[in-house]
Amino acid sequence: MNQFLKYLNFLGILALALLCAGQWKTNSWLNAQLFTWHEKSNQQAVTITQQAQTLKENAADLDDFRQRLTLAESQLTKAETDLVTTRQQRDHLAALRDKLLAAVTQRDQVIKEQTDGLNKQVDSIHLLEHERDQAIVKFNDLVTKYNALVSGQKTGEQ
Repeated sequence: MNQFLKYLNFLGILALALLCAGQWKTNSWLNAQLFTWHEKSNQQAVTITQQAQTLKENAADLDDFRQRLTLAESQLTKAETDLVTTRQQRDHLAALRDKLLAAVTQRDQVIKEQTDGLNKQVDSIHLLEHERDQAIVKFNDLVTKYNALVSGQKTGEQ
């Protein structure tokens, strides 16, 4: 029986050694997995921190973009209002231009008519001046003849 206990004891020690080796292998694998998970956890924490920072920056950018969009929309509305006003002014000025062109055309027509009338009057004046000049020449000839006649009579009477 002693012999049997030896073998049984040997088999128990061998089983215990195999159990310890299996437990050691399982614990080593679990520790390696735990280390890997800690590494992944740390990496994910860093990633989460970076993403949180990026989200904050994006939120700030989003607010800035919203403000810019609001400002751009108000400027667009103002520009559209200014465009409508400018178009109205343009149309008004075009109407005034058309009226002015009509008035200038009418004025030019009146000036042309008056110029034609004045040219006729000037021609009449020139004709009258020419007739006056001829009358003066005739008068001067008559005066010269009269003076010659009067001087001839004075010399003949003497």
